[in-house]
Amino acid sequence: MAAKKPKNNIDLRVISEEQPKFVSSFVRLLTKHQDILGYTLVGVLVAAAVIILMNYNKNMKNQEASVSLQSAFKLYQQDLAASTISFKTETDADSANPEVKVEAKSPGAFQSVFDNYPGTYSGQNALYMVAVSDLNTGAADKALDTFDRFLSEYPKNPLAPSAALGKATALFNLNRTAESLQLLNQIEADYPNFKLMDVVVYEKAIRQEALDQWDEARTSYQLVIDRYPDSSWKTMSETALKKLDKKQTTGSGEAA
Repeated sequence: MAAKKPKNNIDLRVISEEQPKFVSSFVRLLTKHQDILGYTLVGVLVAAAVIILMNYNKNMKNQEASVSLQSAFKLYQQDLAASTISFKTETDADSANPEVKVEAKSPGAFQSVFDNYPGTYSGQNALYMVAVSDLNTGAADKALDTFDRFLSEYPKNPLAPSAALGKATALFNLNRTAESLQLLNQIEADYPNFKLMDVVVYEKAIRQEALDQWDEARTSYQLVIDRYPDSSWKTMSETALKKLDKKQTTGSGEAA
């Protein structure tokens, strides 16, 4: 049976930069099989930033909170490793093995860190990871609420732009496309130095195309190509432009 086309097609290779070797390996797997995995794993993208902050957390005054967060992150990595096994099983057409279901342990661990250390940076980052975990498991409604809470309570946290991107993803996965596009525009205005701005512009194009704003989508795709020549999203934008040409030629709204 043909694999279900992902709703939110994102090249996850970007998060391999500056990340631990384990995460880089996992990202390569996701990149290879993202057409099968679908959009529920897009939250892995926004998880990248918090890994970079782990060294910062080690120097926090509240060492207990920092250690607890690092322990939760180890569980998160274990969850990713277990999911990797599941992905391999699900994508093996000749395999007779049943689908592997893995119960994630990290969401509860992150929630515990936030509950016990809400006034620390570790607690703040744990709340962010609760939202990421919800997004990863397809609970977009829960992720949306948690990202909202994070952005409301901790607007100055370094993870705020990533949280906003996560919220935009949750909105899109809930079919609230216009709201998602509006938020991406806001991210572009509020965080001009965001390291994932190429992702933001590409995701804008995806939503513009979904809303039949073809001229705007074309402009956004071209912007990724022109402004970010070394980005993984350049090739994806070039491919998207070709498909958009087919849509405009046929006038059907679907690529031939």
